[in-house]
Amino acid sequence: MCLITGGTESIVADDVGREFGFDLRPPFSVRPGGWAYLFQLTNTRVVFSWSSWLGDVQVDNESDPFSSSALQLDQPASFLRDYVHKLDVLVLNTGHHWNRGKLLGNRIEMHANGSKELSKKLQVLRNAYNYTVQNVVKFMNNQIDHNPGLRVFLTTLSPRHFRNGDWDSGGSCDNIKPFGDPTNSKFLKDPVAEAAISNTKVQLLNITYLSQFRGEAHISKYSITGRNGTEDCLHWCLPGIPDVWNEILHAKLIEDRI
Repeated sequence: MCLITGGTESIVADDVGREFGFDLRPPFSVRPGGWAYLFQLTNTRVVFSWSSWLGDVQVDNESDPFSSSALQLDQPASFLRDYVHKLDVLVLNTGHHWNRGKLLGNRIEMHANGSKELSKKLQVLRNAYNYTVQNVVKFMNNQIDHNPGLRVFLTTLSPRHFRNGDWDSGGSCDNIKPFGDPTNSKFLKDPVAEAAISNTKVQLLNITYLSQFRGEAHISKYSITGRNGTEDCLHWCLPGIPDVWNEILHAKLIEDRI
């Protein structure tokens, strides 16, 4: 949105969130499920749907703010099922929320085949992550077969740059010069994403390696809610690195038209 509007205060776009169900806020949520804006001049809609795990999340009791939810590992998020027919370009992204802390904090229970009795393999979180991404990519690949004009990208993992600790143990990235470890195999590639798109029509938006060199470009201690001893070395400043990701996406879209 910042790139399209040039960062101007007066956005020349209409809020069309209702078209995608975003006027109905999820129960007890602090934010809507997403945003959608229409640029009348080009009849272009820019849509963002919040889906941390890409699988379908079903709240057990919508009247209970402390209710648990079922994350269906073998079903794509309901937004994808309900609105994929309205999309021309789709960019998928998941990864950092696949940890026990996020699942427990959001009272998420993993399910597969309609049951929370998972196989021993799927009880391993990385396997569950891999299984979900593969199922979502498979679903989207089938959608492309029915709609050849649909373009789908799976974004690789965005690297973290905590040094001398983690987010909750004094890790920092308060630098003014670029830094990163190009030999850190953890953030050279995203094997889960690469394996998922293999032999499909879903394309890879590879942002991992180039972002690995820009450890100084995170929010660090300068967020609105920042406090001493806690730095954000996961999210990025804007303008910044995510703009480059969008430029790469734009280049891919143009390249395929030539």
